[in-house]
Parts: sequence; structure tokens; C-alpha cells
Amino acid sequence: MKSSLTHSKKNSHTRTVHTIFLLAACLTLLVIVSVALRGVSVDAFSKVGITEQSRVGQIIKRIAPSAKLSSVEKAAPFATLAVTSGGDSGAGTLRNQIAAAASGDTIIF
Repeated sequence: MKSSLTHSKKNSHTRTVHTIFLLAACLTLLVIVSVALRGVSVDAFSKVGITEQSRVGQIIKRIAPSAKLSSVEKAAPFATLAVTSGGDSGAGTLRNQIAAAASGDTIIF
């Protein structure tokens, strides 16, 4: 009998935890949608990675089709390029890595 009561308490606790998690998820989604409906700039959403392609972005577009989301994924952060050759030209040389680098990239030796 004691085992049956313990099992019942565990199920009740699990249901409570799942309910709290579901309510928290719904509240978060509600906040995001309400912000989207107020016309927050596209830049504000893209800074946190919410784009039309992201899962959150797709949900927002279903709920609020007029929400303005960026259609472009965030650019990758700066790259680190390694100089692997002491030659004057060709792959892995300092000249090649400088030519391939974008603003903000790091070149290591």
C-alpha cells in the first residue's frame, strides 16, 4: 500500500512540474508576441537570433503575421585564420590569409 501512495505522489509531482513548465513557456511566448505586435524594430529581434527562419520566429509569424522579423540569419562571428606556410604566395601564406580576412577577423601564426 505504501508503494502505491509513493507512486501516486511522484505522478502528481511530475504533472505539477509539467504544468508549471507549460505555463512558463506560454507566458514567454505571449510576451514575445506582444512585443512583436507593438512594432519592435527588426534589429531588436535579429540581435537575439529571432529571424523568420528560427523556430520562435516561425511561431511569431503564425500568431502575428504582421510582425516584422528579419529574413536573414545573423552573420557568423569573427573568424580566426591561421598562417600555415612561410611561402610568399599560395594557400596558408600570410598574403593569402590577409586577402581572405574580413573586418574583425584574427590572423594567427
